[in-house]
Amino acid sequence: MKNTNTTTSTNNTVVTTHNGAFHTDEIVAIALYKAFVKSDITIIRTRDTKLLKESDIRIDVGGKYDGQRNFDHHQFNEDHELYGLSSAGLMLKALTKPSKDLVKFIKAVDSRDTFVNYDREGKYVNLFNNISSCNKMDVNSKEQDERFLELVELFTIHFLGEISYTDLEKAIEKIAEDEKVIADKVYKSRMETLDTVITVEDLEVYAVKDFEYVPMYMIDAKVFVMWDDLQKCWSVQVDTEFYKILSGSKSKFIHANGFIGKFDKGEVKLLDVKSNKEYTISLDNL
Repeated sequence: MKNTNTTTSTNNTVVTTHNGAFHTDEIVAIALYKAFVKSDITIIRTRDTKLLKESDIRIDVGGKYDGQRNFDHHQFNEDHELYGLSSAGLMLKALTKPSKDLVKFIKAVDSRDTFVNYDREGKYVNLFNNISSCNKMDVNSKEQDERFLELVELFTIHFLGEISYTDLEKAIEKIAEDEKVIADKVYKSRMETLDTVITVEDLEVYAVKDFEYVPMYMIDAKVFVMWDDLQKCWSVQVDTEFYKILSGSKSKFIHANGFIGKFDKGEVKLLDVKSNKEYTISLDNL
């Protein structure tokens, strides 16, 4: 799905990022590029390999990083020197002499996205939570892409000094509040279909085969497993206060510290971080 900003230039730079649910890091990374590198850009949200290959800049998608055209971090494991950086942190490295305040903010974005040294009580937690709540109910809709561009523009003008951080925070909070009013009514009825609970020893796991986006704050579960029909893989989400994803056979991607993992069929191993007890969930049996 294509989605562009209002520029009409035929010589502008094409920037791609992933579609679906958006996150703070790719919003901020694109805003950094737009504010400090080149303002005349076309933004395409997609996972289509042809569109990615044809684009000039790839952010938070593509599985590559070179500091020039590719700014994805999902391929980094714990042994990599850049492990813990999000796409925003990678884009920051491409900038010349960023301000101390900007560096501090991007470090917080990195930590939130990768969950490496994440401060749950940090200054920006409310902002990050509100950005998550700005996602539309249909994360693959045209309206979702429009919302993404709206957030990119807010961060761009903030980085350019046209609005204060306070005004940025208020604007995003208003968007999030309006979205929650609409979304909660739908999600509450949708939650009635999330009644598949499997038990692995003494661990209760919500398991949903027909993927429909439901925000984690609506789910009273510490471990949530769902089939993502769009990407043809399982998504495993855990409450990181209690559990960590250790490993998964045929794993496509495990977010840092195991917050979100995407798997083909196979087994996923979890660790109870308080008791050190391990659990094995067989996806083949779901």
